[in-house]
Amino acid sequence: MPILDRTDYAIRALVEIARATPAEGSLGTEEIGRRQGIPPLFLHKVLRELVEAGILTASRGRKGGLRLARPPAGITLEAVVEATQGGIRLRPCVLGDGNCSREDICPVRKLWQEMQGGILERLAGTTLADLLPEEKEAGAYQWGKGGTNTRSSEVKES
Repeated sequence: MPILDRTDYAIRALVEIARATPAEGSLGTEEIGRRQGIPPLFLHKVLRELVEAGILTASRGRKGGLRLARPPAGITLEAVVEATQGGIRLRPCVLGDGNCSREDICPVRKLWQEMQGGILERLAGTTLADLLPEEKEAGAYQWGKGGTNTRSSEVKES
């Protein structure tokens, strides 16, 4: 199964939310959609999946919106893929669950399994923080409880 549009939208939305400044606070679906060019109705469904998976938190009201449920370094692309499309599978035979009558004699099955493993390993080893290179390199944000960010210059030394 390829990476679906819903997963691409989810990752782009998460990056947008992670980049929100303290002055912006929580971001609404319409704002995220406008910034990323994602249809708001579809985005709303995708973001709901991320809330249900515990990747985002949502609050209602005048200052409501969406925030990361944990710091970007604690959100893997594997978790996002699982939340939005239930995982990735190159070919049905990679699981070895008997879905393919040729799985015992197929000359490329081992290759598909190795590729599948590499993709899953890469997704598990890549976090949202890895997609924020400018912020990560500059140390622009300190991530607090609940995935809220604060500019480093605003963090008080203890």
